[in-house]
Amino acid sequence: MEDVLKIENLAGDIDVVRCDKNAVDVVFPENVTRVRRQAFLDCGKLESVKLNAFCRYLAEMSFKGCSSLKSIEIPPSVKEIGGQAFKDCSSLPSVRIPDGCKVKSRAFEGCASLESVVIPNIDAAFLDGYYDIFDTKYIKHIEIADGVKKLPQRAFKGFYALETLVIGKDVSNIGDFAFRGLRQEIKIEVRNPNFAFENGMLYNKKTKKLIRCFSKDIVVPSFIKSIGEDAFFDVESVRSIAEQTFLPYVESVSFEQGCTVNALPKLWKELCLYFHRKMDKNEMTIKKIVETVNAQVVKQKLKAEKIAKVSQMGAKSVLEAVVAESGVICEKWEDKDNQYIGVKCNRGGIELKLPNNAAGKWHEPLKELLGMIKSKDVLEVVAFAQKNKLALQGEKAERYAVVGKGGRFSDLGRNVASIVATKEFVAECDRKPVAFFVDGELPILNEIVIDAPKKAASALCNRFWFYAHNLKCVKCMDGELSRPDLFFKAGVLCACLNKDIESVVLDEGVERICADFFEDGYDNAIIGVIYRGPFENEQKGVFKNCFSLKSVKLPKSIVDIGPFTFFGCHNLSSLEFAGTVSQWKSVEKGKNWHKWCNFAVVKCADGEAEL
Repeated sequence: MEDVLKIENLAGDIDVVRCDKNAVDVVFPENVTRVRRQAFLDCGKLESVKLNAFCRYLAEMSFKGCSSLKSIEIPPSVKEIGGQAFKDCSSLPSVRIPDGCKVKSRAFEGCASLESVVIPNIDAAFLDGYYDIFDTKYIKHIEIADGVKKLPQRAFKGFYALETLVIGKDVSNIGDFAFRGLRQEIKIEVRNPNFAFENGMLYNKKTKKLIRCFSKDIVVPSFIKSIGEDAFFDVESVRSIAEQTFLPYVESVSFEQGCTVNALPKLWKELCLYFHRKMDKNEMTIKKIVETVNAQVVKQKLKAEKIAKVSQMGAKSVLEAVVAESGVICEKWEDKDNQYIGVKCNRGGIELKLPNNAAGKWHEPLKELLGMIKSKDVLEVVAFAQKNKLALQGEKAERYAVVGKGGRFSDLGRNVASIVATKEFVAECDRKPVAFFVDGELPILNEIVIDAPKKAASALCNRFWFYAHNLKCVKCMDGELSRPDLFFKAGVLCACLNKDIESVVLDEGVERICADFFEDGYDNAIIGVIYRGPFENEQKGVFKNCFSLKSVKLPKSIVDIGPFTFFGCHNLSSLEFAGTVSQWKSVEKGKNWHKWCNFAVVKCADGEAEL
């Protein structure tokens, strides 16, 4: 090949730089790793190319204009095919792209003979659809290879010649508007359990969503639950609908008896705003389709409301009978779909959501659960509810919240009085500490039960001391955690949680008193003080306005006292420092750290230091 290919060694890579214009069949030497830009440009006589097993990169326009090229084997080693790499290779009948290869824009543009392609799991993160790679007007058959899990948005846009499509066994997600712009009928073969193609309709077998229709007259099956945005017509330009003509894929739509479609696709609602204007034939068809679907939706809503009303009355009667028989005092409320019950246990409490349409299923488990309330611990009651699939209220609880796997304390309501944190939630917090993050006042919260030992619970519930002022203790597996007077973090005194404190003695090792303390990283964030005044911008201070505070003893390890630390402590008459006067003078002191206090000197180990 030395007389046909010009090869250069560049920084360890062996590149094909240029090919003889008269070459017909080319076999790459084993040491070639790259094909440079325009290396085979306009090699019009070239018919076949066999790349070696070490070639990694085909640069942009590398085979552009090879109009006689009929065969090229691209090995799995190739990781990137550059833009327009095979542009105008008009005799190339088929191509297999390596799995995981990055294919740049217009790589196969102008390949007039390329009617069939197999699309593997290519690196298409930069793509909106496959139309960016191929010249769509020629391709008649596409096969999605095994390994491909998602078909991107607008995947087949502009493939107007497409006749058949094979969806591989691993596809689990088909993006919205994947078939946008395709108005001809095509046949789809599905080789996986997630989707089906029947009677000209492609649908998701798991979600029962109708994705796309390819027949003119559609009868929506009874098992379909929702309609895709572009199932029946193109809605691409909905933002400029006033100036846009929309094209339907189907001519008529009807529903099988018993079909439960009960909502219009979101974008369709905007279409309805423009049905009053003069419309062409296509828009009249679309209007008819929308009205047909909407009539089905209204029918289902009326039916659902009727069933819900009957179910609600029946479920309410069942609930009242069970509660009366148990003798347990419960709080009860309801909405149109559910009955709710709140029950105080010997420690903590639980709330249950009881669906109206499933009263027969929760009747017996609820009866047994209420029988446990007086004799069992709340954690046993919670475990029973979970085992019997009774829906425990978490973030949406009215009064008693049970937070389990996947829950977040940051979403708790302000009226929650009791929280039970399950062991699944505690385990999850080890991986995602932000789940225990609290941001906002919890004025009524007075009880937390954590299914963990005190040592583990202590680190988890620190923020609750700041935001739940009525919380006096946290109940753990091996005892209780009492509300602390002071909160420390990494050698820093961050907060005084007891505004009635009279005396403070800080142990050796505390280095700073600082209200504005935050850990690095959101997941482990622990707010610093967090005793706010009535105004948001009011300056913070650890002991600010602790009117009962009379004496403070500081260790010689203190190096920094933050602004407003003792601001307004009118009765603070004694401040002692375990270090020397010289050491005291070197301590950093913030603005107004002792303003309005009742001491004039600091008592040090070797004398008194004036303020």
